[in-house]
Amino acid sequence: MNWNSAHFVKIVRGAIYLWAKALIAQGLTGVHNHYTAEQRALVEELDDPQQFWSKATAEVDSLPMPEIKTAGFFERMFGRAS
Repeated sequence: MNWNSAHFVKIVRGAIYLWAKALIAQGLTGVHNHYTAEQRALVEELDDPQQFWSKATAEVDSLPMPEIKTAGFFERMFGRAS
């Protein structure tokens, strides 16, 4: 298995994507930074990072996420020119 840093970041992003998708499927939507005890109890079964990590590892190339761009020499030295 190819475990370079870009692949690792893609798996982490995939796990977060799958977790957020599962939260939305349970009805937790909108801009929140605090949830009620009832809302937390509703998604308690989703508090298992291993299930999302495993699924993201298996489906990493099929998840709808943009590719991770690696910085070239000039971008690392001078930053982006945009």
